[in-house]
Amino acid sequence: MPSGIQTLGWNTSSRMSPRLPQVLFAVLFTRTLVFLDATAESNRANSGVYAVAAFGAQGDGTSNDGPAIQNALDGAFNAGGGIVRLDCGRTYLTNQTLLIDDHVTLEGCGQSSVIKRGDVLSWNDDWDGTSCAARTGFENTKETIRNRKKDCAGTAITLRDFAIDGSSVDPCSQANCSGGFGQSPSVAITMSGVTDLTIDNLYVKNVPQDGI
Repeated sequence: MPSGIQTLGWNTSSRMSPRLPQVLFAVLFTRTLVFLDATAESNRANSGVYAVAAFGAQGDGTSNDGPAIQNALDGAFNAGGGIVRLDCGRTYLTNQTLLIDDHVTLEGCGQSSVIKRGDVLSWNDDWDGTSCAARTGFENTKETIRNRKKDCAGTAITLRDFAIDGSSVDPCSQANCSGGFGQSPSVAITMSGVTDLTIDNLYVKNVPQDGI
């Protein structure tokens, strides 16, 4: 077997015919790996991956991409779950709290995928932590990301491989930044009542209150 060709633990010696040149075998084996990899990527692309750009997100750091990202998150949830993907090298300004639901993953490609919170209050439904019913009140906050049914529900939520920049947010006290049952006014991520949460490789900076 030529050096540099990995067999992934398969014993190929018994399968190779003495008449089959090793170089030819290596080429065939390599092409097979490439084919399988391309097939896997194709399957993944067609099994619940939602690029925020497809929903109109600009990622230029000045356009309000909050509605586009929220539409992508909602699309994934309504389909039974999926991955919402941020592009590399993009900064997405949002003037609203992004609400994430069950079985939804929000992912980027490291610190070059940035969600930047604008200094605008977001009015979101509040939920009863016991009955999990929507209250008549609301939260009036500057959170960046929150589980939709805060305090009562959330499962299989994943946040990974992106950055949150709160540099545009002025501190907002509990007294001045709450309506109804408002809490946690200026945090980057609020996850409450969630039973299955994964946060992996996130970078949070310039947040005036709590990061998570």
